[in-house]
Amino acid sequence: MSGALLGFFYGGSSTGNNSQIAIASAVIGGSVSAILIARSFSKNTSNGKKRLIVIAAAVAETVLVYGFAFLAGAMAIALLSGQHLVWGTIWGMISLGSLRLTIDSLMLAVKEISSVGSSS
Repeated sequence: MSGALLGFFYGGSSTGNNSQIAIASAVIGGSVSAILIARSFSKNTSNGKKRLIVIAAAVAETVLVYGFAFLAGAMAIALLSGQHLVWGTIWGMISLGSLRLTIDSLMLAVKEISSVGSSS
């Protein structure tokens, strides 16, 4: 999912927000990400490479969840300032949940990075 989102953003923004290329880039990014993760957990891959893929995935997840929390917070503020209290509250709760997931992802990334540093 992270690879698809990154592919969508960078593919679309590098071509002047062309939606067809953005969607194709999302498919390619998601496929490449899935292949890399599947290969990293195969039996032929060393433990060090597996850990690097896990760290990269955890850091990418942290950045993406934080970006979504920012988007949800902005939506909540816009809706609440427009007197849409129900939808603003819902988006506010989604934003708070996303912030919680961001903290969990960050803690996972720090845990993985510190375990690699202590074992290398």
